[in-house]
Amino acid sequence: MGRVLVSGLPKQELQPWLDDVEIPEYTKYTIRDKTKLMETIDSVRTTGHTWVNQELEYGLGSASVPIRDQNGEVILALNTSMRPENEGRFKDLDDAVPHLKASAQVIEKLLVALGIDVENISAYY
Repeated sequence: MGRVLVSGLPKQELQPWLDDVEIPEYTKYTIRDKTKLMETIDSVRTTGHTWVNQELEYGLGSASVPIRDQNGEVILALNTSMRPENEGRFKDLDDAVPHLKASAQVIEKLLVALGIDVENISAYY
């Protein structure tokens, strides 16, 4: 989800953050190379989703999509995680992305229709 959230930052804000961030190696698959990470974040901007394949925990994959406000700004992320079906493949995550995107669109419309200010979301519960 983090990649989706930072994909909403303007490049002039993202680059200094990326320059300063410490990226721990959770598994041998964790992307720690900052150039590769920037490419991955740029891919989120293009495709509207991201994958994390065993980067945080062995045997765990996830897909995430952005939720945007009425101005198109990324304000939240929607995510699903699962174990691979076999040999590290996450076919079900591939199938889940269109459903995540459709759900994100519904959430975006609800936030606008309800007039919810996500900056002050705690006021709503």
